[in-house]
Amino acid sequence: MWNRIKALCVKNRSIATLKQSIAEKDKELEDKDTEIAKKDRDLAKKDNRIATLEAAIRGQLQQLETLVDPVDLTSEEDNEPPNKRTRTEEDTPNSALAFQHEQNQQYSQRLVKVKQEKSDAETNLENVRVEKQAVESDLNNVRGEKQVVEANLEETREELEDAEELAGQQALFTDRWQSKYDDLKVLAIAAGVDGAAIAAITNR
Repeated sequence: MWNRIKALCVKNRSIATLKQSIAEKDKELEDKDTEIAKKDRDLAKKDNRIATLEAAIRGQLQQLETLVDPVDLTSEEDNEPPNKRTRTEEDTPNSALAFQHEQNQQYSQRLVKVKQEKSDAETNLENVRVEKQAVESDLNNVRGEKQVVEANLEETREELEDAEELAGQQALFTDRWQSKYDDLKVLAIAAGVDGAAIAAITNR
């Protein structure tokens, strides 16, 4: 009887442990969902950044294509457009061709910089995508672990129910046997059976 009671206590502790494990898995799933949502926001930001950089590249290319204006390359006079900032003697182009070359270099440098920034942004975007895939994989693993724990919990509950049913049947049998024994003891005493003999049988 005591062994049955101990077994029931063990099952109850197992159920409590499994419930705690499921609660921990639920919290882990919640954290993974939050992390995935953050990765999605990061991906959206980086997509927007790449779109902005692509637009900047197109603008720089258009500026390079339309940069060459008709100029009189035979004139030695300064052909700089009006309202242009005052140049020092050191950086003032010597001719319209030199000015055009300088402008080409400036736009080319800007284009290279923007292209490099776009390349970096695309690399970062790919890294975030890989990180998101890893988190999603972890999420699936945690879900699988939770399913295993839930299956174990259900199995333990069924075992507990069986043990409780068996313990109840055994307790009922013991009660009935004790009642019958008490009745037989009364009859034996009434019939003159030696009390010491009855006590010896009771204490076996």
